[in-house]
Amino acid sequence: GPEKVIFISQKVRNLSSIHSSGCYFMRINNNKTLTTPALLVFFLFVKRVFGNYTAFIALIMSALSGSFYFFSILGRGYGLMLFFVILSMVAWYGLLFGNEKHRGIFLRLYVFCTVLGLYSSFAFIYICALNIPLLFISLPKNKVVFKPFIVANLTAFIIVTILYLPMILGGGITVLSSAADVAFIDSRGNFWLYLNRLADWLILGNGAALFWLIPTFTILFFASIFILFKTEIKKQKLLYISLINWIAPFLLFMITSIEVPFRVWSYVQLFFFIIAAAILTKLFKNRIIPYFVSISIAIFTFYTSENHYFMNWSANLDRDSKKIAELIMQKTDSLNNVYCFSRYDKPLLEYYFQINEKKVNIYMPFIESHNYRPFSETVYDAVLLDTEDYKVNSTDLDIINRLNYQLVYTDKRLKLYIRKIK
Repeated sequence: GPEKVIFISQKVRNLSSIHSSGCYFMRINNNKTLTTPALLVFFLFVKRVFGNYTAFIALIMSALSGSFYFFSILGRGYGLMLFFVILSMVAWYGLLFGNEKHRGIFLRLYVFCTVLGLYSSFAFIYICALNIPLLFISLPKNKVVFKPFIVANLTAFIIVTILYLPMILGGGITVLSSAADVAFIDSRGNFWLYLNRLADWLILGNGAALFWLIPTFTILFFASIFILFKTEIKKQKLLYISLINWIAPFLLFMITSIEVPFRVWSYVQLFFFIIAAAILTKLFKNRIIPYFVSISIAIFTFYTSENHYFMNWSANLDRDSKKIAELIMQKTDSLNNVYCFSRYDKPLLEYYFQINEKKVNIYMPFIESHNYRPFSETVYDAVLLDTEDYKVNSTDLDIINRLNYQLVYTDKRLKLYIRKIK
């Protein structure tokens, strides 16, 4: 609630006054309150399969991973989603490899996690899309297991549909698809851009280098295959689940060109941490080395998170919006009609005009917007193009050129055109 936001803001302000990073406090505080149950279940589950040693190594890396605690502090259901992903691991493992007399419990847990995972964040659909077919393929084809599993999935589907029914009836299919955030990319060349941003989100922050990331991931992949065949049966089973969930987003991207949203990696990396911890503890009998490596990685990623794109992306965009608003106010009349192709910048432009006590009418090309208006021959005081998230067609560009708009500002993301005053 608002009182919690005020409370946290006050503590951040107090820390800042003594030259401490209030941002770190805010992350630790919220991560602790939202994800402690998730991390506890994660630790206990990995401990049950691999033992204390491996479980503690995996816990260190996951608890201080940048994207894990970042998504955990957002008030958008990601902390809950992470919790249900971890509970789902327990359910899958129990369904595939557990004692038959306990499978009924794991089946109920599976339905519980599937329903509430999808309801907490629709991005959970990715983990369902991969692991439901995986379970169908792997489960024994007998009435004792397979038929109840089909019934369980139908039950979960019906419950989720009922929960989302008000949104569906209200035309919320677009909202749900945007929550899952499926994006098709036009150029296979963007694969490297995607990997670069992924390295930024998961590891080093802004400017993370790919030249060492790809070899590292490749080595870890083959090492995990080696470990998979050189370890005990119960450990093999969890490594099997983890390996498939880790490599699936890469394969999906390479085969279908579907860009898996970065938020999904906040739980995909949990599977990676299980693999990494298993490799470290298998390769080094001296326990000091795995502890040192995992703690060093955790501290390093935690420290460098201050430079992560996902920590600072909105600050950069906010500065752009302020600059754009100032330029429009300087170069146009008091009554402003602006056409904005950028979803992100519209509310910020309205805010900056409002605090400067200036009127503005902002129109957009998006049908779902309350300010929707097709871009046409109407002359606007300013036109703002978003070259990153919106593809301007040739007709739009032709109108801009024909009406003699003047380009006054451009950067990697935006182009601002102002009407020429005669």
